[in-house]
Amino acid sequence: MRFQVDCPHCDAMLSVPEKYHYTTIKCPECGGQMEAVSTETMRVTRQFIEELEDADAEVSEGSPGVTTLRRVAALQGAAEDDE
Repeated sequence: MRFQVDCPHCDAMLSVPEKYHYTTIKCPECGGQMEAVSTETMRVTRQFIEELEDADAEVSEGSPGVTTLRRVAALQGAAEDDE
């Protein structure tokens, strides 16, 4: 199975085999490196983070998934900075 990834460097839409999910890949268009996180995962994560912020939710450092959410948010921020 394959999933879609948007290159944060050149905006190319890549179709990536599932076995590369959450690994570092190189864009065949521009050569930029990125973590292979599906476009859908990024969308859902952004939506979830916005809901947390809107609810003014407090999340403790030891909560499961906090590290993953922060990592994806950092990737999103880096991709937006490249634009």
